[in-house]
Amino acid sequence: MKWLKDIQENDISEVGKKAFELARLKRSGFPVPDAFVITHSTCLKIFSNRIGDSNRADVNRLIEENAVTGNIVDRILRGFQRLGPPIAVRSSAVKEDLEGASFAGQFETVLNIEEKNALLQAVRTCFASQFSERVREYAGRNKISLSELKLSVLVQKQVTPEASGVLFTVNPVTGNDREMVVEAVSGLGESLVAGKVLPNRYLLDGFSGRITHRELHFDPAGSFIKSGADNPTERIQLSTPLLDDKILHTLGKMALKIQALYGSPQDIEWAVSDSRIHILQSRPITTINYQGVAGEWTTADFRDGGVSSEAVTPFMWSLYEHVWEAAVPSYLKAICLISRNSNIQWSKVFFARPYWNVGAIKEALARLPGYKESNFDRDLGIEITYEGDGVVIPFKIQNILRAIPVILALERMYFRQTLRTRKAVRKFEEYERELMAEDLSALKNDELTALFVSLVHQHHFELETAYFKTVFNTSNARLDFKAAFDSANKKGAGLEYLPLITALMPLKTIIPLYELWKTSRRIRTDLNAMEVLAAGNTEAVLAHPILGKELKNFLRIYGHHSTRELDLRVARWREDPGFVIETLRSYSMLDDDNNPQRQAKSNNELYKKEMEKVRRFYSGHRILKRALFMRRLDRVRFLTWYKEEVRDQSTRMYGLIRKVSLEVGRRLTQKGFLSQPDHIFYLTYQEVIAILRDERPDPKAIRQRIEANQNYMFSFRNFKNPNEVGQRWQYQHGKLEKQADVKKVFRGIPCAQGKAAGRVRVIQDINQSGRLQPGDILVTRFTDPGWTPLFSLLSGVITETGGILSHAAVIAREYGVPAVLAVQNATRKLKDNQKVIVNGNNGEVQILC
Repeated sequence: MKWLKDIQENDISEVGKKAFELARLKRSGFPVPDAFVITHSTCLKIFSNRIGDSNRADVNRLIEENAVTGNIVDRILRGFQRLGPPIAVRSSAVKEDLEGASFAGQFETVLNIEEKNALLQAVRTCFASQFSERVREYAGRNKISLSELKLSVLVQKQVTPEASGVLFTVNPVTGNDREMVVEAVSGLGESLVAGKVLPNRYLLDGFSGRITHRELHFDPAGSFIKSGADNPTERIQLSTPLLDDKILHTLGKMALKIQALYGSPQDIEWAVSDSRIHILQSRPITTINYQGVAGEWTTADFRDGGVSSEAVTPFMWSLYEHVWEAAVPSYLKAICLISRNSNIQWSKVFFARPYWNVGAIKEALARLPGYKESNFDRDLGIEITYEGDGVVIPFKIQNILRAIPVILALERMYFRQTLRTRKAVRKFEEYERELMAEDLSALKNDELTALFVSLVHQHHFELETAYFKTVFNTSNARLDFKAAFDSANKKGAGLEYLPLITALMPLKTIIPLYELWKTSRRIRTDLNAMEVLAAGNTEAVLAHPILGKELKNFLRIYGHHSTRELDLRVARWREDPGFVIETLRSYSMLDDDNNPQRQAKSNNELYKKEMEKVRRFYSGHRILKRALFMRRLDRVRFLTWYKEEVRDQSTRMYGLIRKVSLEVGRRLTQKGFLSQPDHIFYLTYQEVIAILRDERPDPKAIRQRIEANQNYMFSFRNFKNPNEVGQRWQYQHGKLEKQADVKKVFRGIPCAQGKAAGRVRVIQDINQSGRLQPGDILVTRFTDPGWTPLFSLLSGVITETGGILSHAAVIAREYGVPAVLAVQNATRKLKDNQKVIVNGNNGEVQILC
């Protein structure tokens, strides 16, 4: 038997999910009514280990035959005396309140227990309820055996409330992530759960506490209107409104803290007694609709190591948004896809992740002959909800004529934007050299302010605009080429797509890997260097005469990288070389057969073989068509390569921004405006500029703003946000989990050719990369450019996000590592050490054992 305060992190198998989470809430300072748990092992001692193997007809008899006696009953009754009546007895199963299998309402709850015999009978009733027909049917439907439930019994002090109800920390109907929904009824909440009454309903702004809507169901005389088919006019007498504004504000603040504790939207049961709020339960919201979201929005190309891969800081998104909202309309207007006076919002933040306006982009692209919606969606890994290919614009003469201005403008854009981007890169390289030589600590405050403003407003804007427009060109070139590719295959060419876009020119994002590999070869013969490297002490490695020289030179050139390059809170390699040292240690243990540059030769052979098929198909009178085909292919190959080149410059830019921002943060901390320097990243860059220019900034207002921004970020840090939002999609917590243990083949997007068999290694975060062994199949949510050195260890890659043009796909192809991307919930479906086959040719992942 365990009291809530005594439950520890490793007790969940004994106390069940509900009790475990209540203990967590109580430890975190939330007002949870006290309780103790009759643990699962104790329940088995009471009611016999034979119950789980018994027929349904025997269960109740066995439970009744095994009376609660002896020392166990004494402890239970002492607990009852300590709590005092009334008591509630509730279930707490290990498999309760899970993603996709909540078991809500399946087990028995017994309320209003006033004396010990009723308590002991309630314990029997609650424990026996796991063997009911409805629980068996529910468990079977969710592929959960009764032995996995491991039910324990929660005995809790029952609150006698004036009002109770539920609170949703995001609006589950509209999808508004800043709006809380409160439903309240008089007395106990069972009537609300059972749907027997119309609740009072309130909408709150979750981050200001402001009440934005009230829907009160009581008449002027104070009668609560009760719903029901038999008597819709029945009333329950109330003397006052259920919840006053003070209680609602307090409840909203408490709910926000609970959401921040869990890092995901919560469904919270609460009660109010004597003007005090009590928290009865908190669990994830299971379903969110988007009736209040206009348009269609996606994180595609933002999530694969991008700004949407994690909850984004206000500082980072303010930089991105500044460029995105200018670059997208500028590009689309330049190629005549939207009107000059178009006024569209191109990005929004939902659940602390940035989304872009895919609905508006598709509407613009639908002016291009050859546009096929399914190609667009598959390239980017966007969930397809329509039948067939979706919107298709055929190559008809009227479509071509109508699109001539667009086609000509796009041809100009390919050429001109490449020139502009090259110019922006050269300008940045010169600026970077100057700034890296600058001693920031020696600058006066006004000089540092001017430098900061110039960096984020001008230099970042120019380079990142060039990068975004290069990305847009790459996507359009890919769609243009794919139309020609599909047309050739319809006529019998038999071409394979992925080999045609592999064997690119050396990528800047891969060169650090090659250099690290060469370093590993040079130190292998030095036993002392190998011993120091194996110990992994950063100071010792940097002090070693050979290792230190090699590593410092490497960091001087490539130290701008990071394990999470678009999170400015994360140190760059030159600040914290731990990841580089660990990767170098792993490389040093591999033999020469693992040389990553060897794969380049194999890739070239694949490319040449595919090009021979192109030449054969376009021989003879098709020579003009071959020239057009090759022009499109050469363009998409060049832009796929060049996009990665410019991305490396973008990464360097963010390294500079981090360096300058931390110096600004250090000075603001000295003045008492920030608690610590990196808190600058919880402000937008515009807010930072306003503080720097303000002669008398308000420290309290600054800290309140930081706290509000942190609350929003932390509220969704663990939330597996939907990749797309809009009325055609619905978020359902764990919606695919029910089939995870029976399905043997999963599908995603084939992004790097080849097949490989290996052992699964599920990596949730780059900090777990030390678990990777040579030959593993990496299974992760997304990869970041900073992960590139890990690819040498892998035999295959499976991610939950990404598409053919994403960074992970490009790198996997150049490494010759089979990759299947956009496999939904891969990190939950696949388990460590499972043996799987990754088929990068058809996008299948097959579980062998």
